[in-house]
Amino acid sequence: MHVLWHLDIFRRSLRQLPGHFCLGDSCIFCALKGLFSQFQQSRERALPSDNLRHALAETFKDEQRFQLGFMDDAAECFENILERIHLHIVPEETDACTSNSCITHQKFAMSIYEQSVCRSCGASSDPLPFTELVHYISTTALW
Repeated sequence: MHVLWHLDIFRRSLRQLPGHFCLGDSCIFCALKGLFSQFQQSRERALPSDNLRHALAETFKDEQRFQLGFMDDAAECFENILERIHLHIVPEETDACTSNSCITHQKFAMSIYEQSVCRSCGASSDPLPFTELVHYISTTALW
């Protein structure tokens, strides 16, 4: 959450949104806004993220992911939070979102084009466009 908190443009955009599709106790959007409000008002170095953790656990209980008391992948959690924020603002599929109010896509979405090229003859496939919120790269590919 510190990643999102330290992005001023994200914080301001989240604060300025007038409404969302609320899911009550499992509303990740409300939990995130509440946590950001605590960050803004508190002088504590660490704050409890219980409401956000409960909302994540409730949202993903059918998939048995992000459950209380269990470890899960932080990058996958971050990506799922971004997707859920999108769904709270624009309740449509995440791939071709063009809504100006969708802070997930306005601030994080990347248009990626995948294309294969044959090393022997140089032939290439047609570019395959898709949108990603988080781009995963193997650490071995960085060297």
